[in-house]
Amino acid sequence: MTQTPSTQEVPNYTVNQVEFWEGIYHREESPGWDIGQAAPPFVAYLDREKASSSGKVAVIGCGRGNDVLLFAQRGFEVTAVDFSSSAIQATRQQIEAAQLQVSLSQQDIFTLIESHPNTFDYVVEYTCFCAIDPDRRPEYVDLVHQILKPNGMLIAIFYLIPPDQGPPFGTTEDEIRSLFTGRFEVVEMGGSPHSIERRAGKELFSLLKKR
Repeated sequence: MTQTPSTQEVPNYTVNQVEFWEGIYHREESPGWDIGQAAPPFVAYLDREKASSSGKVAVIGCGRGNDVLLFAQRGFEVTAVDFSSSAIQATRQQIEAAQLQVSLSQQDIFTLIESHPNTFDYVVEYTCFCAIDPDRRPEYVDLVHQILKPNGMLIAIFYLIPPDQGPPFGTTEDEIRSLFTGRFEVVEMGGSPHSIERRAGKELFSLLKKR
C-alpha cells in the first residue's frame, strides 16, 4: 500500500478531523488506500457458494466507493459512510454511473452509534481501521458492535504492517483478536491469497460475528 501522507505533511490537522482527509483528496489523484477496484478478498468471499446476497450492509470509511459498488451489485442494501465529502461525491458518481441504489452519508463513523443502532446485518471494513487514531480502536470495536443487528457480521480486511507512524496505522493478528474476541466470535481469520500484489501477505481477512 502506498503510504498516505503523515500528519506532519498536513499541518494543523489530525486524522480525527475531516480537513485532514479532504486535504489528501484535494492533493492526490489516487490516494494510497484507493486500489481502483473492489478488494479482491471481498470478491472471493462473495463468490463462495454459501455466501449471502442480501441484507443491510454498512461500508464504513467507504472512500471512493469501490467496495460499495461491489456489494450493491451483489444485491445488498448498502449504506456508504465517509468523513470526507469528496469521498462521498466520488462514491455517488460511481453509483449513479452503475444505476444502483445506495444510501450515502457524509459523517464521522463514530456517530453511527446514535444514528444507526442495531441496523446492519453486515459491516464492511477495508482501510478504515488503519486510518483512525489507534487510541480509538476500542471505540471502533464498540461502534461496530452497536450498529450491527444481533448475530450480525463484520467482514473485514485488516492491514498487517508495522505499527509505525501513520496513517496507515498497522496492526497485528494478535491485536485484532485481543480487541474483538470479547464481543465477537471469530468465524474466520487468516491471510488471503487474493490480495493485490503490493498488499500480498499484509492483509488479514476476517469474519467476526457479533455475540
